Amino acid sequence: MHHPPVAAVYADSPYWEYWGEQNVKTKFTGTSFDVNHLGWWYLRLKPCNAPPEIYTWKKTNQAVVGILKGSPVVDKYIISL
Repeated sequence: MHHPPVAAVYADSPYWEYWGEQNVKTKFTGTSFDVNHLGWWYLRLKPCNAPPEIYTWKKTNQAVVGILKGSPVVDKYIISL
């Protein structure tokens, strides 16, 4: 098994296509645990009487804070490109 896990996804129909790659980079700082999502996700809509529309996104990154002391909290954040 590859660690961290890496996955690729593809699905389609006559009206849409969906594909992407899931890959993460993790980091433990001693008081928090960061999960940075590296993969991109795509959706192409194929309407009958219109040009295709393509949407692209990345999953939000997460930080788990308060692992050793207090109540753990999950923060979601986006890093600007």
